[in-house]
Amino acid sequence: MRFESRQIIPFPLEDVFRLIRDRLQELVPYLPNVKKIDTESRQQVGNGQIRLVNRWHGKGEIPKVAQKLVQPEKLAWLDTAVWDENDRTCRWEISPMFFRDNVSCKGANFYRAEGPDRTCMEITGEILIRTKGIPGVPRLLENKISEQIEKFIVKLLTPNLGSLAEGVTRYLQGGKK
Repeated sequence: MRFESRQIIPFPLEDVFRLIRDRLQELVPYLPNVKKIDTESRQQVGNGQIRLVNRWHGKGEIPKVAQKLVQPEKLAWLDTAVWDENDRTCRWEISPMFFRDNVSCKGANFYRAEGPDRTCMEITGEILIRTKGIPGVPRLLENKISEQIEKFIVKLLTPNLGSLAEGVTRYLQGGKK
């Protein structure tokens, strides 16, 4: 299942890019489905490239069909991303804490200036869930359960895509909520 978002942030590209890359944790109050974000590692991997691994801790109501498979404490994910200062992109892959081998989620963020004080932030991604072979998932319901979990995760992510841009704007305006 694909997802995408395009937002305009009324601040310079450099401010937006560096805030999201370097101080993401400060934006948590503006992300409705996130409890906290912990940086697990940060390393220079190339000219102008930084590899970041962040652990996100989510919050949200788990659909009944998935409650036996996804406990609330497992509502977390590792975000492994390579931020490239040269082309102002972030290519990422997410690994959830629940049935990690059955989930594929990856995408990219693109940042570009639209004038001196406006940044366009585009986020595109794709998530694929495979419940085949997971203990407790009835064979006849595998596709339906996979589809419901994909919808749940996209529903969890989608508000954060828009609220990230809104949070960056509020934060750069001086933290006004």
